[in-house]
Amino acid sequence: QAAVGGTSIQVWMSQEALKTVSLGRTWSSDQNSGHPYMPSCLFNGMIYGLTRYTISGATWYQGESNAKEPEIYKVQFPALINDWRNSWGDPKLPFIYVQLPNYGRKAPLNQRSKWAEIREAQSLALSLPNTAMAVTIDVGDSANLHPPNKKPVGERLADCAEATVYKR
Repeated sequence: QAAVGGTSIQVWMSQEALKTVSLGRTWSSDQNSGHPYMPSCLFNGMIYGLTRYTISGATWYQGESNAKEPEIYKVQFPALINDWRNSWGDPKLPFIYVQLPNYGRKAPLNQRSKWAEIREAQSLALSLPNTAMAVTIDVGDSANLHPPNKKPVGERLADCAEATVYKR
């Protein structure tokens, strides 16, 4: 089982032992268990209780904290999608997400852009069935992490849901 939490991936090692591996560090499952960046803390506290209910799909608005480590996110994000599908017992559960916005200064052509790489990692998750991404690169504000005009973001997310969930 895998869950996104900050920069960590949670892996069930056995019935008795749960190890959390993050950038070479190892934590026990009870260490810092209440910290929101610890693996599964937010899922267990806010989402797990909902898994007994039937849902038509999930929408996800990615926070920026993963933007520092796009290589890890390439593994974490599909793991999150698959874990939610497993948690709801629906391998085809539609999962729709919002692309990170255009934020920050443009990187020179000869330098890597972590923000561009995280957006690429997001687009790679489209290889999973029943996924859709609301593209928002054009509605962001490079000086404001949160797009000031939320309406196009919501409309695009709704369009993705119409196409993915309702096949319209």
